[in-house]
Amino acid sequence: MDMIQHVNCPTHNRGGLLDLTITLALPVVVGSVTVSDLGIYVVSTRLAVASPCPPCITTERRCFANFDVDEYKRKLCAASVFTQPKDQTNDFADVQLRDDVVGMLGVMAPAKRVTR
Repeated sequence: MDMIQHVNCPTHNRGGLLDLTITLALPVVVGSVTVSDLGIYVVSTRLAVASPCPPCITTERRCFANFDVDEYKRKLCAASVFTQPKDQTNDFADVQLRDDVVGMLGVMAPAKRVTR
């Protein structure tokens, strides 16, 4: 299972090993393991654990805070998607929806890229 036991000396007054410090082999770095006899055995361990950085994610968002729905409706009703719809489904979906609907959104609520 790629695990390491870091305590390698007795931790019991009769010589047994009762207290364990077990970690995965990677990416944990054990700085020190100390066993002290203070009337009882105390195991003290310093660990340096690498925390992975989350991946960067880029998304596109539109701000609709000041979006004028009535103006959008007026522009959409005057657009070719309503006044002169294409006969072919592909032309309608690829050209008219992209140019008219998405184009108007791009002007009225521009998309902004956000990377986190």
